[in-house]
Amino acid sequence: MTTPMEQYAAFKTAIYKRHLKIALSLVTPELASYVNKYNNTALILACKYDMPIVALRLIATGQSNPKRVNNYGNTALIWACRNYMSKVALALIETGKSNSEHVDNDGNTALILVCSEYYNPEIALALIAKGKSKPEHVDERGNTALILACENQMSEVALALIATKKSIPEHTEQNKKTALIIACDNNMNEVALALIATGKSKPEQVDNGENTALINACHNRMEKVVLALIATGKSRPELVTNLQEQEFLKPLLNKYSMTSLIVASKKANTELNDVDFHEIHNMLSQYAGKRTKKKKLNYKKTRKQNLL
Repeated sequence: MTTPMEQYAAFKTAIYKRHLKIALSLVTPELASYVNKYNNTALILACKYDMPIVALRLIATGQSNPKRVNNYGNTALIWACRNYMSKVALALIETGKSNSEHVDNDGNTALILVCSEYYNPEIALALIAKGKSKPEHVDERGNTALILACENQMSEVALALIATKKSIPEHTEQNKKTALIIACDNNMNEVALALIATGKSKPEQVDNGENTALINACHNRMEKVVLALIATGKSRPELVTNLQEQEFLKPLLNKYSMTSLIVASKKANTELNDVDFHEIHNMLSQYAGKRTKKKKLNYKKTRKQNLL
């Protein structure tokens, strides 16, 4: 009878040589639970060498120790994300023991990986749903999962991250871009409005390319986003210098003053991302009418007092 150490050695050889049938025949609860001197498990090995069928068989034993971190800072989940092993990653997350909050030696979480070059919205959403994905983590390149989700136009993931209230929308990456600047650059209307509604999106931020969220929103003709940005009073419209962008912005600035928009949105008692701007226009018209009447009444009252 072979020991778990001998089983692991035979399993490792089968994995290296990609002998699927042999590797599967060696899977037992004893093998699954074995940890070698480098803190590697059979599951980490199967995920590292992209053997999804073997990995799933190991997880099914219930003894695969998915939370294990080896001496090189990797978990089975980290390797599954790097190798685009969606079914394996989802199975690991489902165990509730995948150590999804772990940060590897390169400063990545599983969430950071699947929002970046290892693009996988399905895994990202599953990680967020479990509540242990560390959306507030900043990697060594200065990125957050939210910034990466916006860069890769993963709208559903970005909205899910914003909903956690831990995604630090105010954070700026190495090029001084915020998630809001990137969302406006990529014409992500719903995400941009959700970011503005947090009150932490830094609409005043200028990136290294001298762009702001408002400049990008004007360039992409994102009317609702432009209106919401103006309403913050922090969007710096004076920095919009491109003639085409100015032509788009000026009528909106004239039509909706900052004060009027703030009053209207307070009057509506709703968040900016829920605002119907046609309704706001109607409210503003009424507000402007009331303001004019009030001024006339004040003028008459003052004049009467002066005559007396």
